[in-house]
Amino acid sequence: MSRLFLTCLILTMLPACISGGTERTPQDEGPFEPHEYVEMVMASPVIIRVYARSETTARKAVRAAFDRMHALETTLSDWIPESESNRLERAAPEAIEISDDLRDALTLSRALWQKTDRAFDPTIGPLVELWRTSRKTGRLPEDDEISAARRRIDFNSIEVLGKAARITRTEVELDFGAIGKGIALDAAGSILDAHGLNRHLINFDGEILVGDRPPERASWQIKLIPDDTS
Repeated sequence: MSRLFLTCLILTMLPACISGGTERTPQDEGPFEPHEYVEMVMASPVIIRVYARSETTARKAVRAAFDRMHALETTLSDWIPESESNRLERAAPEAIEISDDLRDALTLSRALWQKTDRAFDPTIGPLVELWRTSRKTGRLPEDDEISAARRRIDFNSIEVLGKAARITRTEVELDFGAIGKGIALDAAGSILDAHGLNRHLINFDGEILVGDRPPERASWQIKLIPDDTS
């Protein structure tokens, strides 16, 4: 089956020379220059392109952004055995203390669950696991396997209790795959903004977040290239 992967190609931008009367440190002087970094997060490539006046400034900010994305991965991942979401599953039906990141993800999930009339459900993990197995074996799941997985989907079993949370029944599996990358993108963008690098673009394996436009350009320019490989 053909798939379309969104690949971000950033055209070469002309730097803008900035002048002003405020006092600057040496690393804050000079024109904005593009800097690009690539790192794997959630088993997917992340490209961060920023405009900064120095390599030192760019590298420090982007390192912090990548670290923030990795921290969210260890919170939300269903692949990492000791992730926080997996620990919450294993503790069921007991409550455990959770981080602000997991609480925010659960709160956002409930809002989306309600707004979509339950079409979005982060407890869809059992069904996702069925289809992962099907991809490996080449065998479609049987109807009774699908029915059994559906019976384990139950977002009503998730309770957030202040600084703690619990899943009131066992065999419920969380999967934040539908929103995890978006959460990580927003967090990384906020980190770059906090470091003063508001001119940035983050391409998370085709999911893209942009900040302010590059110097001397009206907007970011993004090209979508179809990939016909199966």
